[in-house]
Formats: sequence, C-alpha cells, structure tokens
Amino acid sequence: METYPGPQPNARPFATAPYSLSDSGLPTPLVQPWSCPEACGESGDCAIRLHHRRERKTGPGFPLLVLHCRTHQHAFTLYPLGHAPYGRLAFAPVSCDGELLHRQEAQGARDRGPCWQVTLFLAALQAASGHPWPRDSDGIQMIWDTQLVHLATCAKALGLSKETPPRLGEQLAQRLDVPRLALLDAARAYQQARGYREQGRAIESVLARLRPGRCLLEQLLGCGVLSGLWGPVVRWEPGPTRARRTVFCEPGTPRT
Repeated sequence: METYPGPQPNARPFATAPYSLSDSGLPTPLVQPWSCPEACGESGDCAIRLHHRRERKTGPGFPLLVLHCRTHQHAFTLYPLGHAPYGRLAFAPVSCDGELLHRQEAQGARDRGPCWQVTLFLAALQAASGHPWPRDSDGIQMIWDTQLVHLATCAKALGLSKETPPRLGEQLAQRLDVPRLALLDAARAYQQARGYREQGRAIESVLARLRPGRCLLEQLLGCGVLSGLWGPVVRWEPGPTRARRTVFCEPGTPRT
C-alpha cells in the first residue's frame, strides 16, 4: 500500500498557542507550555523558561515569545494560532487567539465566508481573479515569484500537486471533509492548468468547499503535517488546571 510521504528534510516542528493583548498592550500567549516540540513523543514535563521576544517584520507583525527547554537544550518560538515558521502570511483565516476571521463586504456587513485574503491563499484568490503580483518589489509588496511559490504551497497543502500519492490524497480529503472526487477534480484542473489563473481557480474551488468554523485551523494544521509542509506541531490551549497539549505528528487523529 502506498503511504504518505514523511515531512521534508527541512520541515520544522513548531509550537503554537493563542496570543491575546496583555495589560501592557503587547500580545502575549494565553498559556504556559510545559513541554517543548522536541518532546512531542514523551509524556513528561520539560524545564522551560523565557528566553527572549523575537521581532517579526512579517507574519503576525509583533514580537513572538521564544522559550528555552533546559531538559532538551533546545530553544523554540511559540507561534500565534494560524501562523507557522518562515510564514509571511498566516496559513489559516483565524485571529491570533483562534477565532475565525470572516470576509467583510464593501458596506461593512459580515459575510459568513472565511477571510482567506489574510492568508497565503490570497495568492490563489488573486490569481483566480487574474491579478498577478508585481514583477519587482518596492520593499513592501510581495512579487510575482512569491505568488507562484504560494500557489505551489497551497496546492501541496490541499493535495492538488502531481507529487501527491493517492493514499495521501485520500487522507487530505478526509481531513478537510471534502469529497474525494471533488479533490481529484480540483487536482486534475490544477495539474492541467495552462496558467496561473487556472491554478488559482482550482485551489479556490477547494476553499469554497471548506466549512467555516474553529475546526478549520486544526484541519489545515493536520494537512500541513500530512503533506510535509512542516514537521510535528504542538498546539497549546488553556485547560482546567494547566495548559492542554494536542500533538499533530502523524496521519490520523491528533493525540493529546
């Protein structure tokens, strides 16, 4: 039986948690992790302390907490929900504390659809509308080459690229709660696309089938692990007595 490919050699594990404004006005994690990503296969606690805050020019746009684990001699960044390492944009349409972000109509009325425009899927939406990114950068705008990279990343996450083996495609369809035939049709459209616009439309067709809700973040986290975009992910949430840990590290249901 064909199995899913493991994470790429440079696929990094990471930890993520909800961030919220503190009394000082600085976004701060709502939980204190008791283990590091290196310990995702272990049940014991780690000795973790604050290391520093790391400035970010892109991504969430505010300093992120960097923690140090004395048990494993490992420093790691605690990313806000919806963000991943090296990401200039979020991968999920949620706020830093995990609330689903909705589209806004011109008049300001709330639409029920997720706000994919704040994520890396923006590249696909603008491609589908025939809006290529500029060829040259002014230091602020993202460029054409970046749009193509984001298109390929979106396709990989959703199982549309030609490198996606059948078994992985089935797992991604199940994770996204999308009919397998619909994902196969979108994959065929993406792989046979004659340009960036048709690629964007194929990706957009899958986004339109995703159900809005808090589970969307977990679905996309799981897809990133399955498709090899990143390694094991430790998600932290507030619990009754201490932080609750959910680990995404292999096909199937994440474990706590």
